[in-house]
Amino acid sequence: MIRKTPSDVNPYYAKIREYPDTILVPDDKGNIANFPVLSPQQPVIVEVGSGSGNHMLQFLQRQPQVQYFGFELRYKRLYRTAQKLERDGLNGYVVQCPAQYMHRYFAPNTVERIIINFPDPWPKLRTRKNRIMAPHNLAMFARCLCADGWLDFKSDHREYFLWAREHILDSSLKLEFSTLDLHNSPYAAENIITEFERLFMHKIPKTIGALRARKG
Repeated sequence: MIRKTPSDVNPYYAKIREYPDTILVPDDKGNIANFPVLSPQQPVIVEVGSGSGNHMLQFLQRQPQVQYFGFELRYKRLYRTAQKLERDGLNGYVVQCPAQYMHRYFAPNTVERIIINFPDPWPKLRTRKNRIMAPHNLAMFARCLCADGWLDFKSDHREYFLWAREHILDSSLKLEFSTLDLHNSPYAAENIITEFERLFMHKIPKTIGALRARKG
């Protein structure tokens, strides 16, 4: 039996090596040798589950001076993000690592903003421990955030959104705003519409919950 290599199964496994300065891949010990040195003069933005980079690009077009890091696992999405950044002449990074380990790469009090858009709701009771908005992750996010830094969260899954909001109220983060209908709220003007969001806005109309929680 011939054992298949990762590149045989997924061609993007090899293709992401075309962008070594943009796609940051940990070694077997979790270290990233070429992780950039952070500038204290530029805000650090971290997106959890950055997908194919559409939100990142829109953000960087508005604020090109920030240091933007997207955490994403899927090889094709990493590659597509790097292609788009190169095409548009924008500087950003994608980390091929679960966001639960972001504390390995960002010291306490260094991240200005954490963005979490439409994460997997893990709706079954036995799987809720996997939710990115679980209390242990919120505690880690709070440590990474700088003084007065904040977390933005959006979800179309009502139960998950309310569950996450309750856990934020029980955390060290301070709830700044919360809405169950983002697109018909005062916060719609600053909202960056994601690819996923645009898809169901037109095909499966649903209200979106959104909140911001700030480090006190």
